Amino acid sequence: MSDISTSIISAETYEQLWRQKDSGLNWDCLFVLPFWLETVCRHLGAPGEPYRVAVWEDGQVVGAAPLALEGGVARFLGRPSVCDYQDIVVRRGYAGKVVGALLEHLAEHGVHRLELQTLHPGASLLKGLEAPSLHPALSAMHLEAEDVTFETGLPATWEEYLLQLDGKQRHEVRRKMRRLEAAGPLEKVLPR
Repeated sequence: MSDISTSIISAETYEQLWRQKDSGLNWDCLFVLPFWLETVCRHLGAPGEPYRVAVWEDGQVVGAAPLALEGGVARFLGRPSVCDYQDIVVRRGYAGKVVGALLEHLAEHGVHRLELQTLHPGASLLKGLEAPSLHPALSAMHLEAEDVTFETGLPATWEEYLLQLDGKQRHEVRRKMRRLEAAGPLEKVLPR
């Protein structure tokens, strides 16, 4: 039987988890990346006290949740106004275990409500909530669609993307790119 545990981690530890290439964690959502959350919190503030939780199995990290606590309410760290989608960070195949451990951890620390406004329908957190072992503990859970975001796939290249825009949109993109380049040197942020 495996040993599942949780711990509260610092922003620095959360970033170290992101930089660990071999952790197996899925960081495919821009809005959970450490540099994004740091920037949002620095400029817009956090929706409560930052509260990052890591979930471990047998000493190996299998998940992390970038949250903020305010009273007995937990929300995603960040702001819905600038974060299209947010989620927890999970190793493939561990969503149920991570969500179960996270919910237990939060309940033990006085959290009685989760307000997670920016979940994508395919979010790891939602997949974890579907785990059969969680249902008895979630009798009071209420999921409700708040808004709809339209999506489209992106082409393979920047040039292909520009070609799918109409002339006015291409002109606006190019104008904004010139303004951005004129504002000063650009730094490319490379993942891990």
